[in-house]
Amino acid sequence: MPAYFVNKLNQKDGTHIVHSERCVFMPITKSLCIPLGVHNTCADAVVCASDFYENVRGCFVCLEAKNKELNTSNREMYEVEKAQNIFPW
Repeated sequence: MPAYFVNKLNQKDGTHIVHSERCVFMPITKSLCIPLGVHNTCADAVVCASDFYENVRGCFVCLEAKNKELNTSNREMYEVEKAQNIFPW
């Protein structure tokens, strides 16, 4: 089971994103993240992160890590976010 972190920096829409320690989108500087501990799934980590922030969701990559491929809704969400340039990096 991987460790999860919630990004302290919010997206333009105010959302804080939860990442696993293995995520390619995880901020390089861990001081920009709050450790959430080890969880079975990203969805479990999102529940934990809601103790810190009101508006939280899982990274589309981390949510789909168990399924090995993106589902349509997450792929569409990524394309919208990419087009709106709301990724902070």
